[in-house]
Amino acid sequence: MFAAFILIFWMVWSANRDVYALSESLWFTLLVVILQAGMDFNMPLITNEWMLKHAVLWAYAALAMFAGNRWGTSFMFTVVLAVAAGLGYYWLYGNAGTFVAQYLAA
Repeated sequence: MFAAFILIFWMVWSANRDVYALSESLWFTLLVVILQAGMDFNMPLITNEWMLKHAVLWAYAALAMFAGNRWGTSFMFTVVLAVAAGLGYYWLYGNAGTFVAQYLAA
């Protein structure tokens, strides 16, 4: 939930500037990993599944930041896009592990 809030805040904060979606979403993903490790009080077990899950989350964050930069014509529409992206990120963060595990099992 905290990661989704950070994504919303990041998108609203970048409403009136050019966003470099790939690099900023990578920094966002690294920030989420560091904060998650700090909140869990342990380092993540880095496996192929973990890496693929965070690659999917990175791609989603990049797509969300790109969409907010491209179609955020007014502040309120940017806020709506940011909230929608945050809700989608929250859902994907909870379910990406299942999707990745099913993909790797196939």
